[in-house]
Amino acid sequence: MKKNLSRPISFLIYISIVMWWQSVVLAMAIADKEIVSDLADLSLEELLQVKITTVATGTQQIATFAPANTTTINAEEMEMMGATDLDEVLEAVPGLHVARNPMSYYNPIYTLSGIASVYNPEALVLLNGIPTNTLYTGGRILVGYGSGIPTTAVERVEVIRGPGSALYGADALSGVINIVTKTKADIDGTATGMRLGSFDRRDAWLLHGENYHGWDVGLSVNYSDTQGQRGIVTEDAQTQYDKLFNTHASLAPGEVSLQHRNWDIDLNIAKDHWRFHTLYQKRDNVGWGAGVAQALDSGNSTAQSNRIYTDITYNNTEFAKNWELLARANYSDSSYLTNNFSIYPAGAFDGAYPEGMRGATGVSERQAYFDVTGNYKGFKNHQIRLGTGYRFNEIYKVTDLRNFGVDPRTGQPIPATKELTDISGTSGAFLPTGDRSNYNLFIQDIWTLNDKWEMTYGGRYDNYSDFGSTFNPRLALVWKTSSDFTTKFLYGKAFRAPSFQEVYQANNPVALGNLNLKPEQIQMYEVAFDYRPSKKWHLGLNLFTYDLTDKIIFVPDDKKTTYQAQNAGSQKGRGFVVEGGWQLAEQLVVTGSYSFQKATDQDDQKVAYTPKQDVYLRGDWKFLPNWHLNAQTTWISGRERAFNDTRPAIDDYIGIDLALHYRKSKSPWSVSLAVRNLFDTDIREPTPGPDETGMTKIPYDLPMAGRNYFVEFQYRFK
Repeated sequence: MKKNLSRPISFLIYISIVMWWQSVVLAMAIADKEIVSDLADLSLEELLQVKITTVATGTQQIATFAPANTTTINAEEMEMMGATDLDEVLEAVPGLHVARNPMSYYNPIYTLSGIASVYNPEALVLLNGIPTNTLYTGGRILVGYGSGIPTTAVERVEVIRGPGSALYGADALSGVINIVTKTKADIDGTATGMRLGSFDRRDAWLLHGENYHGWDVGLSVNYSDTQGQRGIVTEDAQTQYDKLFNTHASLAPGEVSLQHRNWDIDLNIAKDHWRFHTLYQKRDNVGWGAGVAQALDSGNSTAQSNRIYTDITYNNTEFAKNWELLARANYSDSSYLTNNFSIYPAGAFDGAYPEGMRGATGVSERQAYFDVTGNYKGFKNHQIRLGTGYRFNEIYKVTDLRNFGVDPRTGQPIPATKELTDISGTSGAFLPTGDRSNYNLFIQDIWTLNDKWEMTYGGRYDNYSDFGSTFNPRLALVWKTSSDFTTKFLYGKAFRAPSFQEVYQANNPVALGNLNLKPEQIQMYEVAFDYRPSKKWHLGLNLFTYDLTDKIIFVPDDKKTTYQAQNAGSQKGRGFVVEGGWQLAEQLVVTGSYSFQKATDQDDQKVAYTPKQDVYLRGDWKFLPNWHLNAQTTWISGRERAFNDTRPAIDDYIGIDLALHYRKSKSPWSVSLAVRNLFDTDIREPTPGPDETGMTKIPYDLPMAGRNYFVEFQYRFK
């Protein structure tokens, strides 16, 4: 396979083209300085300077002075970018790359600072400040490519790049992603829209925000249906077995299966200090991507999931003299169920499975969460934040039907027929039911030392019912070095809790759980600089180094037939992120970032599959009356293979996306057109290398979407 931009001259040609394009755009913009678009009313100061974040300390702060490296992307920016899903938004975050899980519906892997794994429990995702990670795998609850919250329902996304356990507890190891949904104030009226595009895509939504008899009501309803991109997998796992058994059962070359049908209903009701929020998400007809065992199926194997999420918040900034009070209670119930799906196709294993190796599994999980936080401002130059919380997680139903293995009730082999045998609730099921609970205590002090120095310090204690306790401190010094220059010195410690399957999995013939697992831990040191000499441009630099210990990996026994989860791994990393923004002309703003990281594991080998370099460049140009053009360029480079993986290096790639918007002044109508992967680049996300048998199941990596587009219409009622 030919490597994209594998030669320096190719990269220089590309840079020349980009510079030429920017020069043309700049010249046109300068020639027409009087042009103003009504599409987005963002000022340059809002785009480059005044970004408000709450995720760094739990209170509102200007991001420049927040004691963490944060990125905030608001609803207007998402619209200008043409982003329709959370994953598309996160690719714009400096140093964050969205990879894909080859074994689970192409689920996203949020890679930060070179830290990632298949189920991605290292990145904590919050919904309005409340954790959403699942007990089962530690990753996100919902299944399916494109399974995140649609951007039409999101007011902003806040990201901490670095440890966050001192505030948020478990799984805030590499970063924290907080999704803030829209309220009545954000919607303020009624709007509807529809979107049509590639892969038989059909989206529709309705937003409504109004005050009813003193109650602020915000409602968002979204529907999405698509067949998904149909990239070709040349060889899969069954191809490798066909070579071994001299059979022809594999469906490769063949298309990945990424269809899905989504419903999202989000309701916010608020009055005075109270807010009620509920979210219902349904995912149906979800394709298996490249297959549960990295073997293609006929496309008839699908999954579905349901989630209901409800929380009540009481927030009083004048609860008592010098006291603010925040109290939240949350309950969520989620379930996913796979239909009669194909693990390996008909005729697999030299004909041992004439109907294919098949199964049907499901997991139902519920969570209850409560916390209370007080913010005390009675001390001079100090802002004390302290609180406590409790969380209960339970896997209360596990479904397991299959046509392979041994029936634990009879001790006899399960018939390899089309009909499946139900072993749910037996000792042979792939996962037992069970629960985990934990409580936490935390304290934080924001200490204004003088007009130039501010210190934030504190820590959080978490105690778990199954693996014990952990304490995670943080320390940050923010120095206003000059009127236009800020320096930050940051230290943080964080942990990742072992997932339920890593602890309790007992009936997998290869991978076994371990009741004695400890949490993974990381310590990170950072120095950050922010330079803002004017409202026309700014520049930031973040340098980091970290040490990740007790990493959970599966270690083989002496015969290499069974692997067990153990705290036997480690990872050391270092790198830097440069980011900035520049107003090149009256109506042209360019923002971008360059990220570099280098990480090694416990064997002093380079950490595989994560980008060494990540470049993101974005231009926003208001041109002609009522028109706006957004262009994005992403360059991903330096993804290494594992040390025992002899395949050629993973291709670097450049992806270019365009979004064009039109809205006439005072008109209720707007139209958008977006093109992704404009030049139809062959983009691949890496698959794992050789397993315990020496087999690489999908040798040519996961194909991503080629050139695709959508057109969008919106109407806002007066």
